[in-house]
Amino acid sequence: MGFKNVARLLDYATREGIYCHRPLTFTVKNGGTTIAHDGSYFVDASDGPVTICIDKKFREDGSLVNIKKIDNTSNVVLVNADIDGHDYIGLMLAGENLQIQFHETGWYIL
Repeated sequence: MGFKNVARLLDYATREGIYCHRPLTFTVKNGGTTIAHDGSYFVDASDGPVTICIDKKFREDGSLVNIKKIDNTSNVVLVNADIDGHDYIGLMLAGENLQIQFHETGWYIL
């Protein structure tokens, strides 16, 4: 099957609701959120500190999460989870980024 046929089938499946696609990017602001899906999380802490928690049930091998602080305030973005042996990781600088992946039994910084 050629590329054009695959693209046509994906387009059809998307239009008909057969293929369910979830967003790959999320915006987080005001207090925080609990992460339960793969994706990139853009965090705006301009209104105050933000806490990000990784759902303890979200433990699929290969899951990939990217967290980026997008504001330039001194407010911290606190990632509260067991990552590479740390109980939490703080993002303090504008543009600071944390990329983690779940492998076998835990989350690891990439």
